Amino acid sequence: MASTLVLAAPVRNPAHSAAEPGLLITHDRLAYYGDFGRPSRRCLGCWAFYLSMDVPFTLHEDGREARSARFALVPPWTPHRVLPGGTDLAVLLVEPESVDGTALQAMLMATPARRQRTAAALAEGFSNTRSAEADIDIQFFGSALPQRRLDPRIRRVVDLIVSPETAQLSAEQCAARVFLSPSRFMHLFTEQTDTTFRRFRAWKRARRFLSLMAGNPRLVDVALDAGYADSTHLSRSVRNCYGYTPSTLCAFTRGLTVFAQS
Repeated sequence: MASTLVLAAPVRNPAHSAAEPGLLITHDRLAYYGDFGRPSRRCLGCWAFYLSMDVPFTLHEDGREARSARFALVPPWTPHRVLPGGTDLAVLLVEPESVDGTALQAMLMATPARRQRTAAALAEGFSNTRSAEADIDIQFFGSALPQRRLDPRIRRVVDLIVSPETAQLSAEQCAARVFLSPSRFMHLFTEQTDTTFRRFRAWKRARRFLSLMAGNPRLVDVALDAGYADSTHLSRSVRNCYGYTPSTLCAFTRGLTVFAQS
């Protein structure tokens, strides 16, 4: 598993103070700047960039001592907790099937100088006006991130999982869709995605919740639309992923400018 990369030095960029709270969501990226609260332990199924615009935050990871940082990249499926030193935090999430993780780290995080440039680019991206038409990679990194090449059969299954119409298909049903035996499919899926089918699908369901929650006060409706059996299932799963209750996440989006791309 890739290791977490942190930057403790100040991110010197005069645009920091211009950053405005907001949320931008696409099918494989999410950019958020605003109140971060004090979440409990979380385990995201994506690459997570954390950036403080002012005072450092504290990063806790299972099995490691807490570290102070202004910028960090946490790999997918890494249990961790982030406690901001101030109120707000900038967060950019990148879905793992959309990017070559090894190339991503080499491009953005391989040396202290690259980490500094990446942090500055993110700060500038968050300071710029966001819109539903924005290319997130260009806005926050200045160029497209390296794409991950998946086996076409697994890519097809990923598309099925993220589509609301087919998100509830079982592993056996997905295997049949791509003409593989269940055992061969499960092995290939784990090999290609670095996680299990069940875990991947649970993350995509929690990710879909983020796209649905903004502006919708009825959590039971959001739970059903996201694929959860009920609001209790929603609460447990969302808290395990994000470290917040669903109601807390909804509270964070109230009053925010929210942009969503299909």
